[in-house]
Amino acid sequence: MRNPTVSIIMPVRNAAGLVGDTIRSVLAQSFTDWELLIVDDGSTDQTVAACEAFADPRIRVLNRSRHGFARSRNAGIEISRGSFIAFLDASDIWHPSKLMRHVIQLCAQSQIDVSFAASQPIDARGAIAGAASHPRLKHITPTDILVRNPIGPSSTAVVRRTALDRAASRDSRDRSRLCWFDESFAQGEELDLWMRLAIAHGCRFEGIEGVLTQCRVDRQGAATNLARQFEAWQRAIEKAQVHAPVFIARYRAIAAASQLFGLARRAASQGEGSFALSLFRQGVAREPAILIEAPIQSLRTIIAAITTRWLSPGAARPGSAGFAGVAA
Repeated sequence: MRNPTVSIIMPVRNAAGLVGDTIRSVLAQSFTDWELLIVDDGSTDQTVAACEAFADPRIRVLNRSRHGFARSRNAGIEISRGSFIAFLDASDIWHPSKLMRHVIQLCAQSQIDVSFAASQPIDARGAIAGAASHPRLKHITPTDILVRNPIGPSSTAVVRRTALDRAASRDSRDRSRLCWFDESFAQGEELDLWMRLAIAHGCRFEGIEGVLTQCRVDRQGAATNLARQFEAWQRAIEKAQVHAPVFIARYRAIAAASQLFGLARRAASQGEGSFALSLFRQGVAREPAILIEAPIQSLRTIIAAITTRWLSPGAARPGSAGFAGVAA
């Protein structure tokens, strides 16, 4: 069997109501030389049945016990055959031209290891749930990865397999297994991977224009979810400090402030205005210089927080669906 160009790794758990739309967005891709490896992480609903309902030979469903998404991603990578690895969460949606654009970039520029594009948050109904990301696309340094994480959610990225393998290590519990994602992370494992690729392995990241991914946000328990994201970020920082102590010490404060600002904007997009203001204040307290070094980011954050805090939830949440900023 000829190997596909792209292997898409999709971990799933109890996503029966959403995974169908996600799979359909893969089937709608204008670039068709792919395999979709769906790794079930112990679902207790009809997720597996929903996935297996798609009779396409390019789709494979792996049934596994619940071990966490990091291990599910590793299981998918282990059996993948593509030269490029794409990651897709079970509730996210791709623009039809996404894979084609990333493959063109990676094939044309062999020095690029990770290709990514902007994303748009949507809610469970598919309505827009906040502003699209505006990541830096060119001349990305390890400092950018640490401080701003322009890649964002894992569903935005397509990675060259040879670059991904630079970050592989043996599982300490089973030396026969390779791990690309750190399985000790309950969430945030993708940020740990981006940081290792950039800081420890010198991989090059570059983005392409357009909003090519729609990422679901969960309005339930927003404050708790955002707090867990910051805890995962802190874990990734502690891990990076082991192999790059001088680099991390230099940028840690500004990175923490930037991370808190990003979480504040997410809180605002989910209607949590008071929490957004609290996160903004915490960011300034961590590193007051961020107001000078990142004035646009600071202004966007405080405007989003104040607007959400004082306007009604309905006025603060746009609701039209569809991809913005992408030509067909």
